[in-house]
Amino acid sequence: MKYLAEIQRKQKTGFLGSTMLAFDVNVLAVQRGEMWVATSANLHVTANDEKRMESYGHGALVLVETNANN
Repeated sequence: MKYLAEIQRKQKTGFLGSTMLAFDVNVLAVQRGEMWVATSANLHVTANDEKRMESYGHGALVLVETNANN
C-alpha cells in the first residue's frame, strides 16, 4: 500500500535526561487503485526508519510504501 504521510519531529527525553529526536509518521491519505482517500493513522517507526528520517524536516510530506507486514 502507498500512503501520503507527514513527518513530525520532536525532542524526546531519554535515560538520565539525555535528549534525542523522535519521529511520528502521520498518515494523511491512502492510495486505493487510482484514487487517494483521506485517512488518519500513525505508522510504527522502527530504529532503521528513524535513521532514514533524520534528513527530513518537521512537516515534510513523504510517500510511504508498505508490504503486507508493514
